Amino acid sequence: MEQGLLDQLQKFLLELGKGFAFVARQRHLHIEGEDAFVDLVFYNYILKCFVLIELKVGKLSHQDVGQLDMYVRVFDEQIRQEGDSPTIGLNLCCERNEAVAR
Repeated sequence: MEQGLLDQLQKFLLELGKGFAFVARQRHLHIEGEDAFVDLVFYNYILKCFVLIELKVGKLSHQDVGQLDMYVRVFDEQIRQEGDSPTIGLNLCCERNEAVAR
């Protein structure tokens, strides 16, 4: 399910508009001695910024928002280069389809 969703999401974002380039899937970040992984990373060369996307199944929680905020801050500290605009974070959520989950 994740693979199919990621494939379709990549196509969708690339069709979203000009300037989007795919950078990484499951991009590793080292945060305070622990490993973390951003689901999808794009770069928009028109806006000159990274776009981090976290995929969630079910209802969005405050923890999800906090996690993405942390990823954005760390990405800006560790990856963003001089001349890049601040990183954008996006949580995409979908409800679990009970028929598919069984």
